[in-house]
Amino acid sequence: GAQRAFTVNTDWAQFHFDEKHKGLNAWENVLAPNNVASLDEAWTYTTLAPVTSSPAVAGGIVYVGSQDDNLYALNATTGALLWSYPTGGEITSSPAEANGVVYVGSLDHKIYALNATTGALLWSYSAVEEIPASPAVANGVVYVGSYDGYLYALNATTGALLWNYTLGY
Repeated sequence: GAQRAFTVNTDWAQFHFDEKHKGLNAWENVLAPNNVASLDEAWTYTTLAPVTSSPAVAGGIVYVGSQDDNLYALNATTGALLWSYPTGGEITSSPAEANGVVYVGSLDHKIYALNATTGALLWSYSAVEEIPASPAVANGVVYVGSYDGYLYALNATTGALLWNYTLGY
């Protein structure tokens, strides 16, 4: 038993867990080498096209993009559809959730910020080319790369461009 209170954070709110994309959740307390073999499929959800984005999980909601141009929000326990949001292009980007907002890039050249609970559009930002990259969110800034060769830094609340940096293709 626990001797004192401790933090349990099993959310995986963006690609590879955090803004540094370490791929490790130090607070994971459910999965372990001794029990992973006994896992069973709890549910599935079928989209109209392949899913190549990695899901993000936060607050009991699974967020995942599909090549059918939609971002889906699914109940993490049951797999029930909570909402979906259609973009103008395929979503290969893995979404990121921060502070009640889910961010995702689309092959329609835009990054979207949606209310994580309702799916309502908060803002979108248009790049010159497709945005297949997975955004990272830290300290009120959304960072995302695009096929146009830029790394964009956007205000997480407003979507305003803070700066961009030329990386090359």
